[in-house]
Amino acid sequence: MKRSVINIALTTCAFVALAGCTSTQSATLRDGSGYGPAHLPITPAPDRYRCGDEVFKLAFEEGAAYATLPDNSNVTLPRLRASGGSDPEAPRVFTNGRLTFTQEIEGGRAIRFAHGRMAPILCERLAEQSEWKQLSTPRTIETRQEIRKTPAGWLGSIESVPIQASGITVFDGRPERRVSLAPDDKVRDTGRNTLVHTWRLAPSAIDGSWLAVSYSSTAVVLAMQLAQGITELRATYETLVTVAGLPKIVRVEYR
Repeated sequence: MKRSVINIALTTCAFVALAGCTSTQSATLRDGSGYGPAHLPITPAPDRYRCGDEVFKLAFEEGAAYATLPDNSNVTLPRLRASGGSDPEAPRVFTNGRLTFTQEIEGGRAIRFAHGRMAPILCERLAEQSEWKQLSTPRTIETRQEIRKTPAGWLGSIESVPIQASGITVFDGRPERRVSLAPDDKVRDTGRNTLVHTWRLAPSAIDGSWLAVSYSSTAVVLAMQLAQGITELRATYETLVTVAGLPKIVRVEYR
C-alpha cells in the first residue's frame, strides 16, 4: 500500500505555562496541497473558467481539484484514478459524482466540465479580473413637493419622510431610450440574507452604459453615465429590510 508522505511543521510556545499560549501546526502533502493553521486548506491560486452559462474558479493539483461555484460556495473534487495505474499524459478526471472536471494534459491543458452524467463541455479560461470598487450613489436626496390644487373640502399637507434610494436600473445608452438591462446573474444568500445582481456591460453600447437610481416617496430619478472601461456592475441588497417595498440597497460596485 502506497503511503502519502507528509511533512509536519509545528510552532509551539517557548513557555507553555504562560497564560494564553497557543500553538499552530501545518501539514504539507508531497503534491503541494495541505492544511494550514486552524485546518484551513492551502490551495494553488485559482483561474476563472466559463463552462457554458456558469463561471467557476478552479485550482488543480495532483490529487484534487478545488472549485468555487457560481454561488460562491467551495467544493473539493478528488481525482478519479484508473485501476492498475494510468498513463501520466492521460486526462485527469476530478469528480464528486455530481460535478466533474477533466483536465487535458496535452494540447494546452484544456478543461471540460459536466453535471452528473451529462456530456462534458469545453470551458473557456477567462482573463484576470480587477478588484471590485464601490460606486458612490446618493442614498438620500431632498425634494420639494407641492399640491397644485387641493380638492374642495380637503386640507393639504406635506409629510416629512426620508427620501431613500429604493431601486437601481442599468441602461444600454441614455435612460430616455428606455433600453434597460436585466441582470446577467442573480445570487441569493439565505445565510447572509443578501441578494446580488450582476450586469455584464457591452463596451460598444451606444452612448455608453448608464445607471439610474429611483427613490422612495417621489418620482425623482437620478442617472449617471458609467465610465468607459467598466465591464461589470454589481448591486448587493439586504432582503430582510425593504425600502418602498424593495430590498434595501447595501452597495453598488463596479470593475
